[in-house]
Amino acid sequence: MDFSMKPKHQYRQLVELCKKTTCYHCCERKTCDAMKAMGIDIGLRQTRWRELSDNEKLKVADYFVKRRMSYTKPQKYHSQQKVNGVYLYPKYCNICKGQVKYITNDKIYGRKYGSGYAYRCTKCHAYVGTHAPRPKEALGLLACERMRKGKMMCHAIFDAKWQSQTKNKQKKRTAMYCWLSKKLEIPMSECHFGYFDLDRLRLAYKILLEIENVDVEFSTFNSETYTTNI
Repeated sequence: MDFSMKPKHQYRQLVELCKKTTCYHCCERKTCDAMKAMGIDIGLRQTRWRELSDNEKLKVADYFVKRRMSYTKPQKYHSQQKVNGVYLYPKYCNICKGQVKYITNDKIYGRKYGSGYAYRCTKCHAYVGTHAPRPKEALGLLACERMRKGKMMCHAIFDAKWQSQTKNKQKKRTAMYCWLSKKLEIPMSECHFGYFDLDRLRLAYKILLEIENVDVEFSTFNSETYTTNI
């Protein structure tokens, strides 16, 4: 702390120091437990600062220097954050472990589609789209051609069942996901074809074949008990 400066400049120096510590947010509210514990009311701002002795100013400055040295900035979401078994911001391919790049999806489809972005593996060229409201979040696992074909085959049977209903289609869709998650013995939150690898897609397709030509009673799926945000 440079006491040769005017009090207001000393105070600004302290505030700058405070901004780089965990105390920054409480200073924005014009209150600080640490400074109150030292008998200093930061709510009075510069007026109170001028009344402090040099020793008191040194104590306050020393406290914030120690806080600054021990403080680490909060990390942003890690690129490998995993939700429901799926990396939201994949760096490596789930199939070949190759490097993944975030690209505009016109490089895949020839034109921009949906969110306009996708993740694609530079090695095996598997890819996955992203959410339209959150264009950096992957929709699921990176999929190769066989996985994409498997998802289409599963959806062909699955969607035909709930879309054929005349009422409460969304509830019946949820009920079917509930039923499928029980058959696959996985949590409801992980029951999404976009989250399935090739082996699980094959298993899901075999299960769906059992009801392909059967009239499904949705009441048996107990849709009232389950909810999904798929």
